[in-house]
Amino acid sequence: MLDRVRRPVMSMNLTDHQLSRMAGALWARVGQRTAYHDLVWADDLLGSGGRDILWAELQAAGALKEGEIQPRPLAGYLAQCSAALETQLLWTLPQGLQGQGLSYVEGLAQTIQSAQRELLLMSPFIAAGGVHVMERDLRDALHRGVHVTLIGHDLGDMSSAQSRAIETLRQEAERMVAAFRAYTANHQSGLLHAKLAVADRERVVLGSANMTGHGLGINFEVGVVLGEPHAGQVAQTYDQLLNSALVSHVFTTRV
Repeated sequence: MLDRVRRPVMSMNLTDHQLSRMAGALWARVGQRTAYHDLVWADDLLGSGGRDILWAELQAAGALKEGEIQPRPLAGYLAQCSAALETQLLWTLPQGLQGQGLSYVEGLAQTIQSAQRELLLMSPFIAAGGVHVMERDLRDALHRGVHVTLIGHDLGDMSSAQSRAIETLRQEAERMVAAFRAYTANHQSGLLHAKLAVADRERVVLGSANMTGHGLGINFEVGVVLGEPHAGQVAQTYDQLLNSALVSHVFTTRV
């Protein structure tokens, strides 16, 4: 069964910016008494539940002992987190096969969860099953003020399965007065094929899986998570596409 996944901090492929902010906040508390409530910022930085995860990991690493941050264990813990910044493969695999890396759903969920300002999505084909898998993370992103943009096929046709698949999310964005905009590819200008998700121009998922139940659940799909500068380069090309005649604006839920 597919579901939203939350992994430990060291397995979350943090962006350089996130890791730098987390490290700065932790080093600032060295020599001070540190209680659970002092890590409240971790929920904003790492997503819902981030404080619980970070608190547990600091204790497990010996970096939080008797209410104080320990500098040497903290340095080791942050080094382990830094190692998680490396490029990682994502897989959707048929039953019986195993890949080295994260599941596609995990990588995509972590990328969406990491977005604080902007989320750029492209999926040529979109189905209700795929949207359902990622819906909670997408709603959470909209709720925390992330500007979400989606490019796909047939989104301008209200009767299409693609358009119907995102309708609940569009309505939820309207209810929250959140920023969600959609663009549809103009078929006469050539079909989209790339599938991607870019968070804050700092982290990008590139791969073969469409946002469908099969793409995120049972097909043989492979993707990769990249950080800077690649995420920014992808976002720049995405911007060019939005400003071209290759796509048409369908809706924006907030002016």
